[in-house]
Amino acid sequence: EDKTVNVLLEGVQQAWPRLLARFFDYYTGALLCLVLIGIVLCFFDFSPFGTAGLVFEYILSATLFVIFMIYYEAFLLSKKGATPGKMIAGIKVVDDTGSALDFRSALRRSHAVIRSGCWYFIGWPIFTLFSFESHKKDLALGKTLSWDSLVNAKVMCKRVSALRKAILISGIFILGFFHLGLNAIGKKIIRQELRESISTK
Repeated sequence: EDKTVNVLLEGVQQAWPRLLARFFDYYTGALLCLVLIGIVLCFFDFSPFGTAGLVFEYILSATLFVIFMIYYEAFLLSKKGATPGKMIAGIKVVDDTGSALDFRSALRRSHAVIRSGCWYFIGWPIFTLFSFESHKKDLALGKTLSWDSLVNAKVMCKRVSALRKAILISGIFILGFFHLGLNAIGKKIIRQELRESISTK
């Protein structure tokens, strides 16, 4: 690995590692959440309600996904100080004492990130990339990002070696591929159910 892996990054140098970690965590959490949503929908079938049922199912799935991602990230930050993407990128979120955030602080931070940094994943990843540009400028000016200052969190970010970059980027593509594939299958099923509900009217 790169011998400079332990050099701490500051300011705008943190931007790209944090963004790549965010993408990795999004797809990791999304795949886990798809399993959870699949289990929920096994017990609650809204397809008999026709178009209204399918719309409600979509809204429910999107809401569950946002809630899951907030708690998923908060739990990992409070236990390890990092999510899977952050671990690979050498990023750790700590409090003033250098310890992992308590769960309440981690929960507040995660909600703020997903609200202000990811816009609740609306239009992913377009809006997130727009948001990234403004936050990159803040980091370049030496500012603390809003969700970190909210709970007085410090972000320790090591220089990412070539091996870690390869793992992170390949992981994003692989996880993203499976996520898109599962989403395509789900949308196909929804379209089929919608056509069937219309044809039976």
